[in-house]
Amino acid sequence: MYLEIIEEAARNCMKCGFCRASCPLFDGVETNSPRAKVRMSRAVVRGEMDPGDWYWGAMSLCLNCKTCRAECPAGVEVDRVVLAARAEMVKRRGLGPIKSAIFHRLLPNPSLIARLSSAASVAGRLSAINRPGNPLRLALPGIPREMRVPLPARRPFLASTPEFLPSLTGKSIAKAIYFVGCAQNYIYTDAARSTVSVLRKSGVDVLIPREQVCCGTPAFNSGDIEGARALAERDLQILAGADVDFIVTSCGSCGLTLREEWSRTLGLEVPETLSSKVVDITELLVERLGVSLPWSRDARPFGRVTYHDSCHLNRGMGVSAQPRKLLSAAPGVEFVEMADAARCCGGGGAFCLYHPDDSQRVAEVKMAAVAASGAQAVVTGCPSCLMQLEDSLFRRRMPQMALHVSQVVDAALSSEC
Repeated sequence: MYLEIIEEAARNCMKCGFCRASCPLFDGVETNSPRAKVRMSRAVVRGEMDPGDWYWGAMSLCLNCKTCRAECPAGVEVDRVVLAARAEMVKRRGLGPIKSAIFHRLLPNPSLIARLSSAASVAGRLSAINRPGNPLRLALPGIPREMRVPLPARRPFLASTPEFLPSLTGKSIAKAIYFVGCAQNYIYTDAARSTVSVLRKSGVDVLIPREQVCCGTPAFNSGDIEGARALAERDLQILAGADVDFIVTSCGSCGLTLREEWSRTLGLEVPETLSSKVVDITELLVERLGVSLPWSRDARPFGRVTYHDSCHLNRGMGVSAQPRKLLSAAPGVEFVEMADAARCCGGGGAFCLYHPDDSQRVAEVKMAAVAASGAQAVVTGCPSCLMQLEDSLFRRRMPQMALHVSQVVDAALSSEC
């Protein structure tokens, strides 16, 4: 399968260089360009080139932001080539003990993660681990000393929330499963609660299965197709048997994976009746429900906010106008566009850990745009971006807040439904 993906991409590539011009990571070195990744991968799978550390380094230097795919006039999907190459490298060189433990032992065991994250939450707060210059930062292997470490919540969202929450309007217009995702389950629990609150205020009954696990995105992004497939199959079993109208996500990566990557990248048989139900929370509110949102007359003022497009939400799921419509309509919010709002923030999931300097080089452009917008807060629809934005603002001592779009919408909706 991987050979076919790479061969097709190499055959269609016109070598025009549009991908070089659009790639936020391209630094002038041709072997780091998207088009070079295609040609090098074909040479490796054909046995014409011996892959060494340099090759794995080139394949890891990709945010999977899908900008090159969107800009390519020939429709070459370089993101698929990179994922295929990473999978091939895992087959040849193995996954490594740390990633293997995370993907095969930790992520399939939510109760273990819950215990570890709760302990990390207490330890992080007692130690003030995010204080600049804290010498305890040296005890965090692989975490840049300048980085704002996201502290886990005291209790995971799934452990502290009922599995069923009825509509708050007195009349249910739809029934939905909320697929929480790892970051909002363990770190950004406030964003998860806001998402559920928005759904209920809009007349939706919400199911939140506690058996849900990671969607598999971190695993297949690292080339671990088998580990990702095992996680996805568990979620698929839960979702496929549910009698609901929608499967709601508030994470662009989770939404894209459920809707597309389970079948396209992992090769799972996902019924169309299931994938068609997967919607982002803003997509549901603006396009699917057909109801007028109960905006509050006395919503607390947020002031001026701008919006950052998550790559997977925007270029993956096609959700861009919807959050802007909500922010523009919300009382107490003055929405302003920032320059290059769709440009990647540099997070890329764990990319910011493996390549902190490159990550912040990309973030510099985003932070300049945030500052120039005059906004008091930058809003996004993906917790991975939220983590990167918080860190980038923290490093530069910038005053802006970073918020999930659900938090802003929830605060602007009436509590009297």
